Amino acid sequence: MDVVRAKFNNYRRPHFQTATMVLERDNRRRVVKRGVLPESSGHIESLGGKYKALDITYRRFSVIPPIFVRGEAHFEFDRNVSLLAHLCSLVRAGDQEGFELELMKFAGSVGEAAETRNNWWRSEAFVRIFGQVDAKSARPMLCLDPANVDLVFSNVHLHHDEHVPYTMFDYEWTFDFPVPLEYVIWRALNRFTATLRATTHQRWTIERLCRTVGVDIANQPMFEAMEKKFQEYVYGEGFFHGTPDGVHGPAPIVDFEQLASWVASSREAPMRGKPRVRYRLLRRVLGPALPLVLKIKRKLTKSR
Repeated sequence: MDVVRAKFNNYRRPHFQTATMVLERDNRRRVVKRGVLPESSGHIESLGGKYKALDITYRRFSVIPPIFVRGEAHFEFDRNVSLLAHLCSLVRAGDQEGFELELMKFAGSVGEAAETRNNWWRSEAFVRIFGQVDAKSARPMLCLDPANVDLVFSNVHLHHDEHVPYTMFDYEWTFDFPVPLEYVIWRALNRFTATLRATTHQRWTIERLCRTVGVDIANQPMFEAMEKKFQEYVYGEGFFHGTPDGVHGPAPIVDFEQLASWVASSREAPMRGKPRVRYRLLRRVLGPALPLVLKIKRKLTKSR
C-alpha cells in the first residue's frame, strides 16, 4: 500500500499528537489516523464516540465513520471537492451571489444542529478549554452540543445531495458540552479570509463575511479570547496556529512557474526593502519552497 500523503501533528501537546496518512492500493484510498505517542491513543479512540454523537445531531452532514484497526482509525477517502476549493472557485469566477449563497447554506446547515442554551459559559469543561467568558458577553445563545469546533472549510466536502449537502470527515475537535454556534462559524470564516488572500488574492474582511451569514461581529473579542485559549489547550502556551488552509481539488491550484510569473509581475512583491503584506503571505504559505519560486522569478524577469 502506497502512502499518497502524510501529515504529522507532532507540535501539539503530547496527548494530541497524531499522524494522518492517505494510503492507496489498487486505485482505492483510505485515510488512517494514528497516535504518535502512547499517550495520544485515547485521542484516537475518542473518534468512535464523536462520530456517533455527530451523526445523530448534524443531519445536513454525511459523517464518515471510523473503523478501528490495531489502535488506528481508518476512514473512507472522500474524493469530492472540498467546500474550501468550491468557495475559492466562486470567488475567482466573480460569482458573488453564488459565493454568498454557499456561505449561507453552510451556516444554515450547521445551525440546524443548534439549540438555545443558557449558562453555557459556566460549564467546567468549557472554562478549561475556552476560558472564562466576560460577564458582558454571558447570555443565552444558540449552541452546538456536540460541538465540532473545527468545521473549517477544508474539513468539509460537497456531498451533492439536496438534503445532505456536505460531508464531515475530520472531527477530532468535537466536544460534548455547548459551544456557541456563532463561534464555530466565525472560526471557519476567520481561517477562510487568510486562505482567500493567499490563494485568490482577494481581500475579503471577516466583518464582511460575518454580515453575510448573520454572525454578530460585536462578539469577535469574545471569540478571539476563546480561540486563544483553545489553541493553548491544543498546542501549549505561546503557540498560535493561524496559517491558511490548503486547497485540494480542481481549483484554485497554481504550480511554481505560474506562481513565480505572478510574483514577477506583482507590484506588491518587491525584491528590495521591507516585504509587503502579500510577499509575507507567500513566504508563510510556501516556506522552504519560496527560494525556488524567487529563482524562477528572476529568470522570468531577465527573459523579458
